Amino acid sequence: MRNVTCVGSILAALMVAGCGGGGGNSGLNSTPVAPDSVSKSASLINVTQNDDFAASTKQTSFTAAKGSGTITSVGSVSGAANTYVHYDVASKRYTVGGLSSTPSFSEANKSASKSNAVLSVYEKTSGSRNETFLLFNPGAGNSSLALTYASYGAWLIMDDRSTSIDANISFFTFGTRTAAADMPRTGTASYNTIMDGIFADSSGFYSLSGTGSFTADFGASTIAFQANPFAANQLGGPSKYLATFAGSGAIDSNTARFNGNTTNADGLRLDLNGYFYGPGAAEMAGTFSLSGMNATGVGAIAGKKN
Repeated sequence: MRNVTCVGSILAALMVAGCGGGGGNSGLNSTPVAPDSVSKSASLINVTQNDDFAASTKQTSFTAAKGSGTITSVGSVSGAANTYVHYDVASKRYTVGGLSSTPSFSEANKSASKSNAVLSVYEKTSGSRNETFLLFNPGAGNSSLALTYASYGAWLIMDDRSTSIDANISFFTFGTRTAAADMPRTGTASYNTIMDGIFADSSGFYSLSGTGSFTADFGASTIAFQANPFAANQLGGPSKYLATFAGSGAIDSNTARFNGNTTNADGLRLDLNGYFYGPGAAEMAGTFSLSGMNATGVGAIAGKKN
């Protein structure tokens, strides 16, 4: 059974509706600006102090014909693991550091009517430029996946070019990174995961959702993962299941970081980067990119230890 998550679906709906954009260069180059963040907070639940949370990011871009939403070109993907999310308690402001343009959204930008227990929605508009910032809410009230130490989100910029719309999309994961001293060095652990993101190719524009698995062999410093994405076509064409991604990669226990990659039977390459979060690597979260076959995509994979 596929798991329907919200971030990719909302981004896709906004894109098809043609809301947004103009003015300025949103920039997609990812430049780390801070070392791996070691947060002061024990978890993401009820954070009571200014803090920096270790993050990974993936970004892509594409252009759509205005009105029809048909994808006319897709851009390359980029990303970095050495980034951070800063939280300011007084303004309840989230800032993602490490992108060439820095998204920063406070409580004043939050849409109460569009936010719910699963997702917080923030919006900014300047002329014909529209920005949407989405956060997957941690906590037991999230019916999609109740995370304590990790979370993810996305940032969408849409620039109106009269006859077309340029879309720049960034996904990020963040949280209370597992300390090096608390990283398991022996044994294995498995995590049930959800997948959330967007995907665009010549056949259409899709929101991605799905379930999968993630296994860590801490003794061997390796990972193995599987993702089963469902691509919901937002332009009225047929939706589809993408071929399963089954990949492997490595763990750096000193930074709690992991990375991996694979290519599925459709010829799409998936690159995954992220961190373990919480005591004893209780949770994991990472961003992925999809490339190849004249397609592009980005998203997040997150899970809890079984």
